[in-house]
Amino acid sequence: MRLPAIPPMLGDLIRTTLLAMDGVSFTHLPACPRCGGPVKRHDLKEKRFARMRVNGDEKDIHVFVARFRCRACGGFWYAREPFYEGVRFGIPVVDLAITLSRIHPYHRTEKILASFGLIIDRGTIRMYARRAQREVPATDLLGMPLPISLLSLSNLVSRRPKGSPVTGAEVLAALGFPPAHRAAEHPPPPPQERDEGDEKDQEKGGDPGEKEHHGQPE
Repeated sequence: MRLPAIPPMLGDLIRTTLLAMDGVSFTHLPACPRCGGPVKRHDLKEKRFARMRVNGDEKDIHVFVARFRCRACGGFWYAREPFYEGVRFGIPVVDLAITLSRIHPYHRTEKILASFGLIIDRGTIRMYARRAQREVPATDLLGMPLPISLLSLSNLVSRRPKGSPVTGAEVLAALGFPPAHRAAEHPPPPPQERDEGDEKDQEKGGDPGEKEHHGQPE
């Protein structure tokens, strides 16, 4: 079966949106999600948001996420960030893979993503689809189902003056995260949903032996 026709405008929209994420920083954490204590910035981690093919070459799109240490309980926490827990690619990328895999086999989804310039293998797509952490809302655009998270981010990027980068706070708002002052009012998650082992710490870029924690979108 042939791949569905991909309007060039759609491919350009997705590529422009994801390329605009390169270098965006996420540096805000109002308080310790565990105990509510004050936090101090510890370091800044580089995380891969997407892997793309640009002008024939592979290019990783990276964002920077601050890591904090609580002055009260000593726990390590990432700033609010545009990632699902334990997933390497950014939320809009994962949502796009899940949305397409609802109506296409995984190998075909891989090829459609490649036509957008995204590099995600079918095994990873299968894992995202089977372990989706939330229901992914989507709508049709130019005959193709696209996740709302990607379209909201695209709208943000398209409204910026030329040459003006988006900010981390704007990206989180576009993805549906609560404002920072409201996020601080939410009670902390239970310990079993909060704590991660050393293996996951290392996978996400942490130091062995340090417990790190990650906020989640509503």
